Amino acid sequence: MENAHGKEIKLIRTTVKIPGQRPKGSEACQQQPSNTSRILNGQASRLSADQKLFGNNNDQTVDAVVIPNSGLKREIDSLSLSTSVPANDNLVTSKIETPIAKKKHRRVKSSSKNIDINSLDGESEGGFEFVIVSLDNKQWHFEASSADERKEWVQAVEQQILSSLQSNESSKANTLGLVNKSAASTIRTVEGNNLCADCGAQNPDWASLNLGEVICIECCGIHRNLGTHLSRVRSLELDEWPVELVNVMTAIGNRRANAIWECNIGTQQKPSPKSSREEREKWIRQKYEQKAFLPPLPHKDIAIHQQLMDAVAREDVCRTILILAYSSPDQVVAAHSSTDTRTALHIAAAVGNTKLVQLLIWYGANVEQVDHEGHNAAFYAELAKSEACVKLLQSRRNSIVSTYPQA
Repeated sequence: MENAHGKEIKLIRTTVKIPGQRPKGSEACQQQPSNTSRILNGQASRLSADQKLFGNNNDQTVDAVVIPNSGLKREIDSLSLSTSVPANDNLVTSKIETPIAKKKHRRVKSSSKNIDINSLDGESEGGFEFVIVSLDNKQWHFEASSADERKEWVQAVEQQILSSLQSNESSKANTLGLVNKSAASTIRTVEGNNLCADCGAQNPDWASLNLGEVICIECCGIHRNLGTHLSRVRSLELDEWPVELVNVMTAIGNRRANAIWECNIGTQQKPSPKSSREEREKWIRQKYEQKAFLPPLPHKDIAIHQQLMDAVAREDVCRTILILAYSSPDQVVAAHSSTDTRTALHIAAAVGNTKLVQLLIWYGANVEQVDHEGHNAAFYAELAKSEACVKLLQSRRNSIVSTYPQA
């Protein structure tokens, strides 16, 4: 939509209002008008601009009521509108120029009874006005030559607003679809991801984020039953894939994950794509819940949390996954020592490794935890000039605050 001066109004973030009329659909929520309001509605159109809406022979003066939008400061001599709308006999599609009449203040003197000014329509103000209002409260005032013409313009603008919104949502969906397809394609190219990590079914289209695996829909249902502390499930095709999640998935993959989680299966047979749900569930619970096939920790005489910090400092993703599999939440957030109270998350942020930061958060790391110098992980991410780590840590903090406001 353009005006006579060549300025454009972006209708996607606007709405149309008729001064004095309630928005559509609000009538049912309003109270029945009082007797005074009904009298006013019946007489308003017959009163001139200089007449009082309610005559009063007494000389008493009461507080005046100003009719909304009657005292507009901005005056426009002429204006033309043009908009593209679907073919419709009831809509105006040509350019129309309508002069804007000067607006005057109209004050109402009445008795102490309240007057429902909202019941007045635009016609009682001396013109057939409508207003386009943006989200940031910018207003464009127009006036038609008749009520029918105004109705046609309002319908045309509302239709164009709807079309703009639909087009915008379609564009968003298409963009998201392209991004998801690209992410899914990237994840599928990782070694071993052409088959389900648990049963070997071809072309799996679900993922376990914290495990870094791709699984089929049948095994996905069992993973959901394990709980998010063991497996966080997401669809490759239906869900959004931020870059930090894609990075974790491509850093692990089914081959690396199974080298850890199925290291000691011995003579046991994995389920096949034709296996029953009971067989799949037994295997999956042994694998992830009971951790029956994990290899031993690298060091028996070193505390787990210190081994975790060492693996993170070396940026060894596979070793980090193995140690996290053995770690409890308390061990994930444990300080290195009584004098050096940095945690594994502090170290991951200091080296600017978003994959390790994300993994540690999924396994219970506390983004607000501070070290002996009073610094949290975000401080070290900023020192490392890792914007991705800072953004990830801030996002986690915001999610905690929104979930637990008092925290």
